[in-house]
Amino acid sequence: MAGIRLGTRRVLCLIFDGVDLNQAAVSVFPGGSFGNGSVMRAAPIALAYVRCSDILKQAAYAQSEVTHFHPLACEGAYLQAHAIRQLIKKGRGPELLYRI
Repeated sequence: MAGIRLGTRRVLCLIFDGVDLNQAAVSVFPGGSFGNGSVMRAAPIALAYVRCSDILKQAAYAQSEVTHFHPLACEGAYLQAHAIRQLIKKGRGPELLYRI
């Protein structure tokens, strides 16, 4: 499990051991995590749901809640996915990738 933080590792281990997803996240991050992990996972959500704006928010929240279930973390993930989706829809995605 290289590349993931200790808290995320704990959540995933609990899920692997059969603990409910939400219960696992709450037990490791009481009150919710404010980290940026779910925002970093927003780009694939934007790509997967580029033609499905009606469920983009639901998908962004769902991927966030695995490790970052605080409402601000979920909303941040959604806003990032929405911004990326907007750039793709306007044809600006590939252009911006070349500037990095």
